[in-house]
Order: sequence, then structure tokens, then C-alpha cells
Amino acid sequence: MKCLQVRSSEAAAWGLLYQPIDGFAPEAGTSYELRVERRAVAHPPADASAIQYRLVKVVAKHKAN
Repeated sequence: MKCLQVRSSEAAAWGLLYQPIDGFAPEAGTSYELRVERRAVAHPPADASAIQYRLVKVVAKHKAN
């Protein structure tokens, strides 16, 4: 399964996000800085996250090294 490497700030450690971000279609080989909205899911399925992410704004987009 493909996933995104994410962090909440430059000082934070990288983590993996296995779920999609609504409204965001990442391009392979590209690094992004995003603003996202996090919402709690009231009754998530047993195999799903209790948090849903939605794209608010693409702040920056760069080709990854």
C-alpha cells in the first residue's frame, strides 16, 4: 500500500499516513506543504481511522530529491 510521509512541523519526526486526504491527489516525486483540516469520525468502521483529513490549501510544492 502506498502512503504519505507526514509531520506537523519541521521539528517533528516523520510519520506515515495510510489514509487519503480529501481533495488532494499527490504526484510521485513531489514534496508538498499542506494545510489540512482534521475531523473526528463519529462511528468509524473497525478497520478505519477515527480521523478524517481534508485539504484546505497547498502552501508549497517542490520536486523531491
